[in-house]
Amino acid sequence: MQKDKIASYRGFDTYTKTDHHTYVKENFKKLGDLIEKKIKANLLPEKALVLDVGCATGALINYLSERFTGFEFEGIDVSEELINIAIQQVPDAKFYVGGVSELSSLHEKPFDLVLCIGVIGIFDEDEAKDAIYKMIDCAKQSGIIYIFHQFNEIDIDVMVKHRRVEPGNKWDGWGAGWNIYSYRTIGEWLGDRVRELKFIDFNMPFPLEKQENPVRTWTIEMGDGSLRLTNGLKLLVDLKFLEIIV
Repeated sequence: MQKDKIASYRGFDTYTKTDHHTYVKENFKKLGDLIEKKIKANLLPEKALVLDVGCATGALINYLSERFTGFEFEGIDVSEELINIAIQQVPDAKFYVGGVSELSSLHEKPFDLVLCIGVIGIFDEDEAKDAIYKMIDCAKQSGIIYIFHQFNEIDIDVMVKHRRVEPGNKWDGWGAGWNIYSYRTIGEWLGDRVRELKFIDFNMPFPLEKQENPVRTWTIEMGDGSLRLTNGLKLLVDLKFLEIIV
């Protein structure tokens, strides 16, 4: 993440004020199920080398390391504060302070599995495309990439900026984090760079209450009884996994 993007991203306090290691997020469980299927299909080795891009405090690595004991994990994040927490929480993994521009110099050998959870929407178009390209470049041939965020099946891309009143009753600056890229745009970016890609739906299996931070998601019940995620931006948050086979 570039310095200007660090300045415009307002979500770091979510990870410093909440211990995400005390519970397992539902998207972590879903991701674990996807990984398990790849191992059973012999598409991932049982001793895979895994990179988490935008790893925050290492909560995802912590969960996956307990579920897949043969995996070797590395994580990278632009926040030194978050990385210091990750080092304490998951001492067996390797962690680095840096952004996607540092991925090419991060590893000695390519990764079997690259993960990027809830990060890609921070970036505007050229930056998002470049971030995905760098993830592809650091993955091994036939490696797998999972990117978790909002994606739009309709041919519309959406750039979102927001600001909110902080606890001190003052407006903060304009922040990023909720940009939405369409299936079409992702397909045009990747073209013949990858063997295949697909989008996998994610649905919350139970209700979520509103949080103190209004930018964080909660659920609302639709007319058919299904649960949809929303937030203080008045968005219907349609989260999916983008699966890329390099």
